[in-house]
Amino acid sequence: MKWWPKFSITDLLWITVAVALGFAISQSPAPAAISGPFSQIVSDTRWPEGLQATGCLVLLFALIQHGRSILKDTSAGSASAAFGIRWRWAVCLMLAAALAVLSTVRLLLNRKIIEEPEHADTLQVWDALWPDVLLSIVTLAALRTFIARRPHRSIGASWRRIINVLSVVALFAYSVWVLTDRTLITMLVHIAIDGIEAAHPRWLQRPDVFPNHAMEGFWSFWTSTLAAVGVLVGMLLLVFDRWFEYQRRQGIARFSFWGIVMSLAVFAWWFTYQEFPRIDPDLASPPSPRAWSDTLAGWLLYAAVATYLAAKSAQVAVDVTNHQVEISVNRTLVVVGAVFIAVAEVWFLIESVRVMHSISDIFGGGAFFDMMEMFGQMLSWPETLLPLLVLASAVGLLWQSFRHPHATKTIAAISPRRFGYFVVAWAALLAVAIPALWAFAMCYWLGPLVL
Repeated sequence: MKWWPKFSITDLLWITVAVALGFAISQSPAPAAISGPFSQIVSDTRWPEGLQATGCLVLLFALIQHGRSILKDTSAGSASAAFGIRWRWAVCLMLAAALAVLSTVRLLLNRKIIEEPEHADTLQVWDALWPDVLLSIVTLAALRTFIARRPHRSIGASWRRIINVLSVVALFAYSVWVLTDRTLITMLVHIAIDGIEAAHPRWLQRPDVFPNHAMEGFWSFWTSTLAAVGVLVGMLLLVFDRWFEYQRRQGIARFSFWGIVMSLAVFAWWFTYQEFPRIDPDLASPPSPRAWSDTLAGWLLYAAVATYLAAKSAQVAVDVTNHQVEISVNRTLVVVGAVFIAVAEVWFLIESVRVMHSISDIFGGGAFFDMMEMFGQMLSWPETLLPLLVLASAVGLLWQSFRHPHATKTIAAISPRRFGYFVVAWAALLAVAIPALWAFAMCYWLGPLVL
């Protein structure tokens, strides 16, 4: 079979080491049993975690070999092509280090050698990032690194701009929807506190807080909506920066972009320290409930997203393959790692469906349409969408090995000057976009669409 990779002694050695680590994780102490009506929904995830750890370690070895093959080539003919090669090598190194660290942390946590950081998020709005969610994100990035671009028919510039606009708008809309959905519990707490405050005599109520938003003309909602629109416009200005350069309007576009960033920074400060304490001083007064590990994971994820977007924005039209650069990939390790990860993600998804079915039975559900609504909502959650993306990438790698076993990797050339600018630009936009979108998600429940 031409599509099936050939095994070498070195590959078998790396796979054996990975399987040993996965077996160690799968044999970790079982989770504590829960008594009562929720005992049936406890899911023992040790075996899928072991399979995922095995696949991650195999991908780690594949990334190391891929990085070594990249460094062997020094024939790039331009500064952009050379920077693209060095960037791909740095990405392989960082992904391999992240897989090694996160897999080790998971092993130490499962074997009870170290304790998991204590979380104080009493509202249960977000899952812990460290280490499981971060490991899934790194695994997704590693899988996407090995997927080769297939040659496709060229499309016109107008259609490409339309596709880019639709992609940015869809990503923006999904982010807003997730944030709005996750702030529902917080706003229910706000409504309860507001009701308690209003039930007290006027002389016991705190002045200038818990305003009547309808009487104010929904001021908080409209200002946060304007900030959210500013985030969308800023994203579009960065995505179409090259088009503005061709139209000789790049200076105006960049000046407008930095004006939007400065305005969003002012809005973020105003909402955090002025408006939100006026809306609900009780919710605004506690410090951040995130654990130190999640704070560290959040900063690392922020830096990774900013640099990734900068690298995509700084790509030039000429790629490294035009200089006859051959980048080799160890298909054996990649395919084996994809198989282990695909099986683990299928296992996780099956367990998630089983747990949701058990919850619906406990709370008196069971109707077909109610269950379908619950499952549809579950598929839109980031906690479910991330394993689906990992599974799709793993299946894509296996399909690539079956249909295109000799597909070659191409590395896009990256302009160093544009990369430096876009790192600063995307980092600045993300820094102000997060509090701006969070403010909109909070004020959505206080706007005319709800009240």
